[in-house]
Amino acid sequence: MASDRDSARDVDAILSEAARPIEKTLFVMGAGFDPRCLAGIRRVLAVVGKPNLAAIEPEASRGSRGAIAKHRESHFAWLKSQFGDRLTPVDFPHVERDSSAGRLIAQMVTSPETLGEATTAVLDMSALPSSISFPCASALMQVCDDVAAPLRELVVVVTENPGIDHAIRKGSVGDASVLPGFGREVRVKTAARPVRVWAPVLGPGADAAMRRIAEKVDPQEVCPILPFPATDMRLADRLILEHRQLFLDERRIQPGNVIYAAEHNPFDLYRTLVAFEQDYRETLAPLGGARVHLSSHGSKLLSVGVLLAAYECGMPVYAVRTGRYTLAEENYQIESRQQDRLTCMWLKGRPYLSA
Repeated sequence: MASDRDSARDVDAILSEAARPIEKTLFVMGAGFDPRCLAGIRRVLAVVGKPNLAAIEPEASRGSRGAIAKHRESHFAWLKSQFGDRLTPVDFPHVERDSSAGRLIAQMVTSPETLGEATTAVLDMSALPSSISFPCASALMQVCDDVAAPLRELVVVVTENPGIDHAIRKGSVGDASVLPGFGREVRVKTAARPVRVWAPVLGPGADAAMRRIAEKVDPQEVCPILPFPATDMRLADRLILEHRQLFLDERRIQPGNVIYAAEHNPFDLYRTLVAFEQDYRETLAPLGGARVHLSSHGSKLLSVGVLLAAYECGMPVYAVRTGRYTLAEENYQIESRQQDRLTCMWLKGRPYLSA
């Protein structure tokens, strides 16, 4: 992993090494309203060259109006002008069930028509909701493991800016559902059912979404995840205060149930969750075991830690469908973008091959 926070040169070095040859690299991104949506592809253009591009239009962005719609259209127009016939638009599908959208988009992204002869895929999660980015990442990792497929390298990039994450306001929420590609069936050898454990990554403005997920999971144990240390060292305190009714008053969470994860290091959360799931499962094995359920409502970077742990351990990840988003115009200004930091994670391919 490399981040602009530590060394921009290291980020460029990973992109240069992984995305070669550039004509066999597919860049997958969200083409929505998020101010960060073009940061990753612009970096690849500057450092490596022009890859093939799959641009996904998130549903909430498609239904936006006013300034939000203007920025979405501007972003897509720029992509079209730069990439021409190298651009493959991936439209949001019309579905009856919320959980089907991510699966269908992942299938489109990993189809032979989109992947072609690509040997490297770069997935930019910056402007994609977890309901889309998680199924896409899972599908791409599975293709990388298929010996018959040419795709071998997978790099995930995230343009981190906690200020923008916290400024995005979500509209109405739909039902909670398990994301496609996560949550394998667990066979229990005893008659008792596994204890249901819910570990959500807390984020601002996520009360309605977390309540929907809590209703769906009906957990017997709740272990909220707080970003600490973080850029804003008081963020964890503010999140506890914001969500105190759900977690303190209703769920009566004790201090020992809280999980802390470094905001800028997704692998810290990944390691913590893998150990957490194993400890719960083994400790409660005589009683039927435990089933850890995850959801991510915080920064994009922490969501990568959730993604990796869930993929490795087969933990179900929940998300809710969100209506229109809103974002103040000031977040598109240069001053707000000064805090953008690109993080690059090479998840599949050459670094993991035995010598």
